[in-house]
Amino acid sequence: MMSITTYLSLSKKQGGGEICPHKKGVNMLLKKSEVKKLIRDEGYRISPDSYEGINRAVESTIKQMLVQVANDNMKTLMMQHTGARTTTIESNSCSRCANIKSTYIRWAKNVQQFCADEATIMFNRLRGQR
Repeated sequence: MMSITTYLSLSKKQGGGEICPHKKGVNMLLKKSEVKKLIRDEGYRISPDSYEGINRAVESTIKQMLVQVANDNMKTLMMQHTGARTTTIESNSCSRCANIKSTYIRWAKNVQQFCADEATIMFNRLRGQR
């Protein structure tokens, strides 16, 4: 199993991550701009010193996930090891009704029900005439 430091040095050679300009030799696992954007979108600010702490927290989290991978006798980190729940997009329409507005679907169901009711009434009338 590859250690995190080996991974970090490989990722730097392959163009991933970035070296923190304030600390020599410290590899950043995340893009600072993405972290900053996420924090600003939530309405907060971030100090430049906190990136190293965030980096250590991410590294620690990844190491914990890798322990779970090893416990499962696997070599691949998968969604089940992250502890994150899969998110589903709630929709009022079914998968076959891809981009159709729900008001139109309700209208169509009402028309369909009306037609079915009318067909039943007409069938009963015809059956009663015999």
